Amino acid sequence: MSADRTGIVRQSPGHSLTRAGQPGVRDASGLRGDPAYPAIVDDVAAETSTDTVQAWFQRFAPFAAGFFAVVIAAMLAWPLLPRRYEASASIVLLPDKNNDPSSSTRPLQPAPDDNAIQSDVDFIASPALAKIVIATNGLMTDPEFAAPPGFAGTLATFAPVLAPLLPPRQPPAESIVRARLQARLKVSRDRRSYTVTFGYWSADPVKAATLTTSLLSLYMAAQGDRKRDAVRRTTGWLDERVALLRSQYQSADAAVRSFLETSNLIDTGAQASLDHQLNMLSTAMAQAKAQVVETTTRAAMLQAMQAAKTIENAPDILLSPAIQKLKEARAAALAKPGIWAPEAQAIDDQLGAESARIVAGAVAESREWIERTSRLDAEVRSVRAEMTARTRAQLHLEDLQRDAKATKSVLEETLVRLNNQTSLLRAVAPDVEVIAEPEPPLTAAFPNPLLGFIGTLLAACLTGAVTMWRAPLLARVFA
Repeated sequence: MSADRTGIVRQSPGHSLTRAGQPGVRDASGLRGDPAYPAIVDDVAAETSTDTVQAWFQRFAPFAAGFFAVVIAAMLAWPLLPRRYEASASIVLLPDKNNDPSSSTRPLQPAPDDNAIQSDVDFIASPALAKIVIATNGLMTDPEFAAPPGFAGTLATFAPVLAPLLPPRQPPAESIVRARLQARLKVSRDRRSYTVTFGYWSADPVKAATLTTSLLSLYMAAQGDRKRDAVRRTTGWLDERVALLRSQYQSADAAVRSFLETSNLIDTGAQASLDHQLNMLSTAMAQAKAQVVETTTRAAMLQAMQAAKTIENAPDILLSPAIQKLKEARAAALAKPGIWAPEAQAIDDQLGAESARIVAGAVAESREWIERTSRLDAEVRSVRAEMTARTRAQLHLEDLQRDAKATKSVLEETLVRLNNQTSLLRAVAPDVEVIAEPEPPLTAAFPNPLLGFIGTLLAACLTGAVTMWRAPLLARVFA
């Protein structure tokens, strides 16, 4: 509490004012008649405003100090932050047209499935391609990738500007450089299409684009080499198959020719001759069988009549010229006068002998026809057996010819495929379409100015709030 030249006592805002020597007055309502009242009110208002500003300043000064400290630190650190430039290339995987030599004749090819796309993604990120990228771009001596392990290496990796200032150390192994390179590779695929995007990031935008271009070129070349190797392997396999099929066809054709000679099927007229022989023998055999039946029946009848002593009534006997002559001689002898018995008996004996001869002749003729029938039957059987053997040989020949024809067909098809391999090898191209070439990025992917601004603002506000909250403790610590 203090007093000015008017004698008015000033207290803190919210307290009553009293004139010096008048302690009972609680407010300034009693001073309104005083000529100095307006000046007193203005003076009191000015003092109150100044005290308010000072109170707010004292309260928010720690917040401002913490806030601006973070902002200034961020502004100083921003130029020193390592830059991360990302280059990328985009490709579209197309249907494979070169794996199958006959694929050029098919209008549509199956689209690559998820397994095939994932295989390409894995191949892009494979250590084999990374090793070639390292050798092509000389990364074993690049300070950004070949920094030695440890803190110095980490510092050189994230701040390449400081790499020349660091003491020289032994370069790392190739596996470490390859691991660092692969850690900077980003490969992604669009699940809704056949697009694959990949690329490297680096502190140098040109280096990032160069590394990505090398990886893209190596991937395209490797895919073409793999397809050409597949075509060459197919060509070699087809060469071996053609040689094998040609040998099999030559063997099959030789077997057909040899069998034609050994089976006599080469004689095309033999079959017609056999057919003619069989026809004639069949006719003769039918006639012979008829004669066997007829002669056997006649012989049996004559023998039966001979046994019954009625042979003289047999048709053969009656129609026999010798019998007729003997009967005429007998009749003439009987007609003579005188002694006729011996002469008649002699004629009767001759009649009996002639009848017996006729019966024996009929039996002999029957046996002759039976024998002839048997021989004709043997001949027919022989011809039939020869025709059967020829038919079987013909069937076997057809089997051999069928095998030879099938082998020849496969050989011709294989030769066509082999001839197509030459043109296919010249037409081999990667089943990839590049839709975005790698280019040096114009802006760094890290640090992001917008995210840096937002992060700095949040950190500054948080630091200011903590500083304002702990201001009394800080005041006691630094007092």
